[in-house]
Amino acid sequence: MLVLPDIYVLKTESIQKKTFLEDNLNKKLDEKNINNKNFDKNFLIKIDDLDLPIRVLNFLKTENINYVGELIQYTEKDILSFPNSGRKSLQEIKYELSQINLTLGIKLDKERDLYKNIEEVAEYKIKHKLKEEQLKILVKEIRNTNLSQRSINGLLNIGCVQAADILKFQISDLKRMPNLGVSSIKEIELFLKDMNLEFNDELAPWNEEIIQEYRVYFSNKRKSELDNIQNYKNERTIDEEITRVLNQTVNTFFKVNNDFKNRILEIFVSRYGLDDTPPKTLEIIGQKFNVTRERIRQIESKFVAHLKKYELPLPMLVRASKIIINKLPFFEKEMNEILKKEKIIEQNYDFESLIKIFEIFSVQIPAIKIFQINRKKIFFLKEQDENIKKIIKSITKILPKTGVCSTAYVKNQKEFYLNNFSDDFILLLIESFPMFSWIDSEKKWFTFYTTRSRLVNLILKVTKNNLVFKFKNFYENIYKNYRLDKNFKLSENNFKAFCKIAFDVSFENDNIVFNSSLPKIAEANGVSGNIISEKEKILISVFRDYGPILIYEDMVNLLLINGITNAHILQFTQFSPLLGRIDNATYALTGSNFSETNKLVKTIKIELTTRSFPLSQCTYIKNKQVYVEVYKNRKYLKTLNYPRPLREIEGNHFGISYEGKIYPIIN
Repeated sequence: MLVLPDIYVLKTESIQKKTFLEDNLNKKLDEKNINNKNFDKNFLIKIDDLDLPIRVLNFLKTENINYVGELIQYTEKDILSFPNSGRKSLQEIKYELSQINLTLGIKLDKERDLYKNIEEVAEYKIKHKLKEEQLKILVKEIRNTNLSQRSINGLLNIGCVQAADILKFQISDLKRMPNLGVSSIKEIELFLKDMNLEFNDELAPWNEEIIQEYRVYFSNKRKSELDNIQNYKNERTIDEEITRVLNQTVNTFFKVNNDFKNRILEIFVSRYGLDDTPPKTLEIIGQKFNVTRERIRQIESKFVAHLKKYELPLPMLVRASKIIINKLPFFEKEMNEILKKEKIIEQNYDFESLIKIFEIFSVQIPAIKIFQINRKKIFFLKEQDENIKKIIKSITKILPKTGVCSTAYVKNQKEFYLNNFSDDFILLLIESFPMFSWIDSEKKWFTFYTTRSRLVNLILKVTKNNLVFKFKNFYENIYKNYRLDKNFKLSENNFKAFCKIAFDVSFENDNIVFNSSLPKIAEANGVSGNIISEKEKILISVFRDYGPILIYEDMVNLLLINGITNAHILQFTQFSPLLGRIDNATYALTGSNFSETNKLVKTIKIELTTRSFPLSQCTYIKNKQVYVEVYKNRKYLKTLNYPRPLREIEGNHFGISYEGKIYPIIN
């Protein structure tokens, strides 16, 4: 057994002297106008020890005011004249002075011996041997004390690691910290007072080796005490363990009737969702017990403080914490399933509450952040926060442009491989998006609901013209669009799977059949509510009025006549999914049905030796397409492969364009 060394605390106390040794203060007091016969020992209090805000202390020190004896000689008007001072600052100064029965504007008597019977604060060391209870708290890490989180954070910011480090500071040091307010400082002061200690006390001897020796000693002692407690060894789940700790704590610290003890337990269980239900708010619990939410908060706060003090064995919680740390990041549902599989829990836990319980019971766990996406909570290390957000942002940014995304793209993000995220976590992250679907069975490609999807919009353009298409032509026309990133081009089989996810479709022989043109995973709005642009509408109308098949020459002429520029014509021929090329110089709308149209098309003849007419003088006639047999000197040369639109020649005659000229029809 470790033998505890003798540790003493050296305390500073006050003694009376006839003289005052603060030369600087003496000099300043002598320079003032004096008419008061009395000299108060409170004159010697430093302004740092008054409960004044930092901003007030700063401007007073700028004026070289360090003691109450200096401060009281200024009038209210003087105070208001100081830079950065104001009415609120004046009221705070007056209030603090009133607490020691002093006011502003006091004049001291210069002729009188000011320093008779003055109390001097001198360093006078008194040794006290510390008790085990005090040492046990002093060697605790600040994080594991029963101080509030705000106070703990403030102390960590000034370099306090264990509770004993607080003794190195003074109240004035704490006041300078931006994150420590009046309430926190008073809480820390009371924390020391409960141990019969105060700021600036000195421990001797005291070093890191002694701290570790004490920790080992108290750990061994605790283990020895726990060996006599057998009931916790029979517990197999967190549920049983937490129930035991709550019951033991409430019975140890609350000397009240059983009804009130049961109410305390019910409040805590409801607050942290330990009954397989979601955690309840203070308001809801208050309504249940017909008390205010503040009263519930007080009960909870008091009970939590006792839980921190009452150190009980928690092997199941420790085991759970190790699993959680190794599995970070994770989703709540996933972790509940893992812990159930390990037989650590029987009910589902709200992990946000469970992490708070780890903190209450001082079970070691790193700083964890929670991010919610589509009503699913992701738990991860604090330093992973920005990286997970960037991964989600990259996915949500690329998918509207491509319609689909790949797991390879996600894993190629530096935020993925630099953080060693597991493949399983990335799959869960991807699956958390709304209306999510895997496209292939290998889970390499996926899609989900977005308000806008470029791939869906391109398909919608085509289905405005028809609902039945040759699949291969349809697939090629969609992916010739330059705005679809070729790195996200789906194979034919995966494209079929995407169409089934995004639309109500079926596949018959070599055709793809759309039973409805309305998409299921995007809004069908397009640009300004129009899937088909105005220029595309002109393209469709030209083919419907003069097609369904047009040679390049006729198509260009008709589009130019209708106000479409050459640049847009080039874009249509190269990238528009609406337009399909039949051969090098012939086009049709994607999905056009030629069989029924061809039955109605007549065959006419032209003679190349007859008079021809310029193209510019002959207008196109709507819905008049014919097959053309070409003759020269009444000798048959050939039949043109595709029907051509008729043109009107002067005098109500009709003709056909051939090799840049219009030839009239012959009988």
